[in-house]
Amino acid sequence: MAIQCVSGDIHLTSGNSPGFTDATDPFSITVWVNSPNWSTGTSQSFVGLYGPFPTPSTAIQIGTRGAGLVDCWTWGGGLLISSSSVVQNSQWHYIAYTFDGASHRLYVNGILSNT
Repeated sequence: MAIQCVSGDIHLTSGNSPGFTDATDPFSITVWVNSPNWSTGTSQSFVGLYGPFPTPSTAIQIGTRGAGLVDCWTWGGGLLISSSSVVQNSQWHYIAYTFDGASHRLYVNGILSNT
């Protein structure tokens, strides 16, 4: 999946994710994101998975909390992991988030950024 964000459209929305059952299950999310809004000072979710289907009670969101970092958080806003370095506005970034049931890993442009 690749997402090109503009100032007036900061996220992609689709239906519920029937296969996403619980935030404690192992899973991976990969996405290309190009956004002018990494360091705007406000939280912005670019990609999210919500479940279980049909009434979501948990979620994983990938975006920024406004400090120029890639942030991943869960339902209710609890931070799971942040990148170890700032990403650039208006450039493509390949983001991979993995959870093996115990550890969160965040890759930015193919490099492990934080565990």
